[in-house]
Amino acid sequence: MIMNVTRKLLEKLRRKAYREAYVEENVRTGIAYQIRALREARGWSQKKFAEMLGKPQSVLSRIEDPDYGKLSLQTLLEVASTFDVALLVQFADFPDFIGRMSNVSPEALNKQSFNEARFAVPETITDGLIVMGISVQVGGTLSTVQVIQGAHITSTAPVTMTYPTGSGSEVQPSAMTEWTSMSSQERPREGTLLH
Repeated sequence: MIMNVTRKLLEKLRRKAYREAYVEENVRTGIAYQIRALREARGWSQKKFAEMLGKPQSVLSRIEDPDYGKLSLQTLLEVASTFDVALLVQFADFPDFIGRMSNVSPEALNKQSFNEARFAVPETITDGLIVMGISVQVGGTLSTVQVIQGAHITSTAPVTMTYPTGSGSEVQPSAMTEWTSMSSQERPREGTLLH
C-alpha cells in the first residue's frame, strides 16, 4: 500500500526514534478517544459505563485519558465486552497504520455492537443438501443466490456459477433450470460443477 504523506512527515518518519514516538502517541490517544467515542455514541455517562464495566469511575477516567496509556490487554478486552464489539490488536506496516490513524472523528471511531442482522449467511439447507453461497452471474450482474426447491433462473444470457471451491464454469440458463428442478438425490454436491 502506498500512502500519501507530507514531505515533512516522511522526513520525520525516517528517524526510528520519531517512528516509535509517533506510534506510541497515536495508539495511546487513539484508544482513549475511541473508548470515549463509543461511550458517548451510546449515550452513557462515565458513571454508567464504569458500573457496567465493574470498575470505579476513577479507573474509567484514566481509561479515557489519552495521557495515561497503561491499559492492559485484559482491560481492553473487558471494555470491548462491555460495548459488545470485537477488539483488534495487530501489527501493521507504517502506511497502513498512518491510514488507519488519519481519521479520529467520533463518527469514524464509533463501532456498532454485535447485531446478527448485519451478517449474511449464504447457506440454505434444501432436502438435506447444503448449498454454500453459490455466486451466479447473469449477463454482467453478480449476485449470491440461495437455492430452494423449485427455484429457477430465467435468462437469455450465459450464466456463470462459481462455487466456494473457486472453480467456475459457463452454464447455459437451461442447465440452471435443469439443476434446480432435479431431486435432492440427483443434484450435485457442494463444489461440483454442472456441465
